Amino acid sequence: MLIWILIGITFISLLTAALMWSRFYHVHRTLRSVQQEHNSLLRDLIPPERQNDMRTIYDRAWAGEVVQYESGLNGDS
Repeated sequence: MLIWILIGITFISLLTAALMWSRFYHVHRTLRSVQQEHNSLLRDLIPPERQNDMRTIYDRAWAGEVVQYESGLNGDS
């Protein structure tokens, strides 16, 4: 009797793991699609030169540099 309970628990655990993996994959795929759409929209809305400015500041901040307000980003060159 104990062996059947253990087999049942193992079977339920495997089904639960498969269901969770399936759900995770679906959410991950949906998130990737939304991110691609969002990135595409931002590329359309933000001019290329501003994208370069933003990328430069992001890279500097990521590297640990203290990034202060720069008036050039507001078009006040």
